[in-house]
Amino acid sequence: MQDQSNATLDEEEAIRLAKAAFSTSDSWFNVSVRNTMERDIRQVQSQHPSGSKYDSDHYKGRSKLFRPKTRATLRQAEAVCAQAFFSTADVVHVVAEDDTSKIDQASAEVMKQLMNYRLQKSIPWFRILVGAFQEAYTVGVVASLQTWEYDETNSIDRPKVQLLPPENVRIDPAADWTDPVNSSPYVILLLPMYAYQIKEMADKPKNPWKKIDDSKMLSGSTRVSDSIRLQREHGRTDSKEQTNEIGAYTIVWVHMNFVRHKGRDYVFYTLGDQELLNTPSLVEHEFPHLAGTGQRPIVFGVGTIEAHKVYPTSHPSMSRQVQAEINEVANLRIDNVRFALNKRYWVKRNRNVDIRSLVRNAPSSVTLMDDITTDARVVETNDVTGSAYQEQDRLNMDFDDIAGGFSGSSVATNRKLNETVGGMQMLSSSASQIGEYDLKVFTETWVEPVLRQVMLMEQAYETDETVLMLAGERGKLFRRFGLNEITDEMLRKECTLNVNVGTGSTNTFNQLEKLVYAFSQVNQLLGEQGMSRLRSDEIVKEILGKVGYKDGGRFYVEEGEDPKYDELIATIQTLQQQLNEKKPPELLAAEIEALKAKTMLTKADAVNTGVQSVFSAVQAGAAITQNPLIAPVSDQVMVAAGYQTPNPAGVDPNIQAPTTLADGVINGETLPEVRQNTSPTFPPVPSDPVSPLQGIETGDVNDAPG
Repeated sequence: MQDQSNATLDEEEAIRLAKAAFSTSDSWFNVSVRNTMERDIRQVQSQHPSGSKYDSDHYKGRSKLFRPKTRATLRQAEAVCAQAFFSTADVVHVVAEDDTSKIDQASAEVMKQLMNYRLQKSIPWFRILVGAFQEAYTVGVVASLQTWEYDETNSIDRPKVQLLPPENVRIDPAADWTDPVNSSPYVILLLPMYAYQIKEMADKPKNPWKKIDDSKMLSGSTRVSDSIRLQREHGRTDSKEQTNEIGAYTIVWVHMNFVRHKGRDYVFYTLGDQELLNTPSLVEHEFPHLAGTGQRPIVFGVGTIEAHKVYPTSHPSMSRQVQAEINEVANLRIDNVRFALNKRYWVKRNRNVDIRSLVRNAPSSVTLMDDITTDARVVETNDVTGSAYQEQDRLNMDFDDIAGGFSGSSVATNRKLNETVGGMQMLSSSASQIGEYDLKVFTETWVEPVLRQVMLMEQAYETDETVLMLAGERGKLFRRFGLNEITDEMLRKECTLNVNVGTGSTNTFNQLEKLVYAFSQVNQLLGEQGMSRLRSDEIVKEILGKVGYKDGGRFYVEEGEDPKYDELIATIQTLQQQLNEKKPPELLAAEIEALKAKTMLTKADAVNTGVQSVFSAVQAGAAITQNPLIAPVSDQVMVAAGYQTPNPAGVDPNIQAPTTLADGVINGETLPEVRQNTSPTFPPVPSDPVSPLQGIETGDVNDAPG
């Protein structure tokens, strides 16, 4: 087999492939996709389709209302999307591939904190995600470019997610519908850039661009205004308007070309499809974080799934006919009401009638005519009947069924069902299912692939020490895993990323009920032992997130406190208060005594642990004093065990020295009488102790190692 690792794409072949790819894809897009996208955008903007009868002269004086059902459904879906993705503080959830390794678990925790930090601080994730959902809903597809933004001059070093207008993406129409971007032999991104940016790219240290004069750059700025962009910016001048001269802020269209040639994937930039701007390079060289994945730094998501269609049908296209009927019924009814209230008149030709006054029909006005019985006559119009409103309600229900909405008209139409809470839940259940399905499609096709590429960039390029230190502190690496340093090996561990959006996200209270029910079933089946294995902090965070609190951290018990001891004391006080309020039953008194004994046992255990710690510390201190060479080893052992240096040094608040020592009294307590030991192997106890530590066995110099 021929080795293709050194294969290159020469400049002439690159510009030839770029021209052929753009010509083919642009022609297909203009014929098959452009008109549909324009109609979808007009419908979302509550405008009648181009060439509609409402724009003709025959409807000049008639009602032309557009009932914004499509826009209302989109806004409702956007609200559900925002609530589902941003109800909790953690945007993503990262788990280790090998959950038995502490290093892998620590890597997953660090990556989770890094991703949450970048999505909350560095990337405008809320705008990008809601905008992507809106685009997928409106035109059926959404595309984005994921790169790492680095600018040493402005101290910029962060991941970047750039949402691409769908009309600026060209892919092969015969690409695999399950993965259009990576299966297409080419992908072309149309990027509007300022002229000064193109000139600055010539000074780039890695693969610099060619210097282009103004005459050639002008050819890249003569692209015809895009009709989809003009429709999106309805009522405004083109934001990418062309000029006849090149200035620093002139928009020039640059093509970012991904081309597969001889089994290798190349990327290069061209000025339009005419001039090559840089030398073609391999995708894995330009984007090292994607090496070995076979991916391009582009994600192409969809709003709905239709088999074997790269551009599936959008939500507005599904409801277009029903939306048109809703507008028709509403406008006919309004015209009828206007005729019923403001009558139509018949006037005999060539009669002396004040037509202007008759048409104006102002209250208390006077209309002059020669013969009021024959010159003019009022045309009576019957008032609109209830059937028009019933038809409107039925059309609203049809629209809600196809769009997945739940409006007030749906409730009003089903009079029997809306009288009970259960009936209301039945009405909203189908809408919730469709909404959850739309969220699932959007998450699987765009959100998670984008975030996985961002995670790959974090693993490959993250060098900000401040961000890494913050991620380590938030992940509590030292306390949970005994690690105090984040290494490159730890960052590059294999992790699995998921987004915290589950079934039931469209109705938070229903999801909360399901969550509580699930935990109650776990408690019944596994008991307290099974419940003790659950992560209480994640449970509290999830529950509080469903009721509107992003993070439940401020409700947690601070580290270092003993909640069991405080709980026992509070229980004793509560029971004692009950005894004071009424006659104490014997059982209640017994509970108090038992709790007191348990409290004393807890305190005794704490004292015992402290005494053992002090005794061990004294012995270790004596050994270190006799042999100073073991001190560095002891320091490392204590650090590995979790010991933190007290501040100020040398003062440990957990160890209190005795205040007085006189007549067998320490801290106000009398020492017990010590009897003489008659064993011949022990020396007699002196009558007066020399120090509080007299009698504690310590190491001998001869026993020290070395």
